Amino acid sequence: MSIADIIAIMNNDHLEDVKPPARIYMKPQTRFTATFMGESNMVEGRVCGRVGADIEVETVFGRLQVSGAAEPGTPVHLSIRPEQIKANQENGGQLVALGKIKVEEISFFGTHHRCQGRHVNSNQSLIIRLPQDQPARAGDELAIAVQRNDIVLMNV
Repeated sequence: MSIADIIAIMNNDHLEDVKPPARIYMKPQTRFTATFMGESNMVEGRVCGRVGADIEVETVFGRLQVSGAAEPGTPVHLSIRPEQIKANQENGGQLVALGKIKVEEISFFGTHHRCQGRHVNSNQSLIIRLPQDQPARAGDELAIAVQRNDIVLMNV
């Protein structure tokens, strides 16, 4: 990604996505692109309505308002990168609360702690990356949240 101006993602002779590296990584168009370009938490949902130019999606985290277009009743996937999920931080109106994760495994990678766990209310598997100075232990429950613009809509 560091040397490309444009990246083309192919999947079985099908062109999935063509854009600059930052857009490919941060706002993937398809589930394949999201997982091909690194770890991504994939959350299933169903569109339940529109809110202005955005849509509202029913998920295991509750109803989430996301950018994009899809008709009510449409099944969708949402992608959230592990490094975009914040743990135990003040909301301040900027973050969308996702509930709590119970940490099952944690590994130190030098630049971050990689935590794998499950959402306590839904059993949804999640991966989050905590900063170096924010360690956790297996068994810890962490309140998690994300900026709304970091939730990426993908049609199924």
